[in-house]
Amino acid sequence: MALSPPVKRKHLHTRSIEINGYEREDGLWDMEGSISDYKPVAYGKMEERRDDGMVHKMHVRLTIDMDFVIRKAEAWSEITPYEICKEVNPNFSALEGLRIGPGFNRKARERVGGTAGCTHIVELLPQMGTATMQTLWPVIDAMGSTGESERRPSILNTCHSWAEYSPVVEKRYPRFYRPKPEDPEAA
Repeated sequence: MALSPPVKRKHLHTRSIEINGYEREDGLWDMEGSISDYKPVAYGKMEERRDDGMVHKMHVRLTIDMDFVIRKAEAWSEITPYEICKEVNPNFSALEGLRIGPGFNRKARERVGGTAGCTHIVELLPQMGTATMQTLWPVIDAMGSTGESERRPSILNTCHSWAEYSPVVEKRYPRFYRPKPEDPEAA
């Protein structure tokens, strides 16, 4: 089912996020992300809006190993509302050594959040974490992580389809499948 038809409206803002994952020839992985904000029509003071409507365009590259550890991190602010915004780009190297997994978003904000970083680039990082999982997971899975693996797959219980009681888990990882508990209210 699609979204319901909208009421008559005026387009004021577009935020675009694009993330690409690359396998490097040296065994590492590059995750490249960009975030941009476009305002088709100026409104309010809009001092930071360029004539073409662009307000922000920032880029990040995270180089990751197979353990999801960031080996190198860099940021580039192509379009910013103020020149001073670009001063924090080197600070994103502070992400190096972090592991993408549980707690990543919090730890990233601790290192490059607030005045140490750029709100827009920091907002891109959680999406880059998810895209990293999407990029590496099939490769790791194909390397022998079968349903008979001793190690519990990290993807379990990350969403409805990967719930340990899901038919997807029952088929892909039968060793880790657990029937859904009975709902006491339904009985």
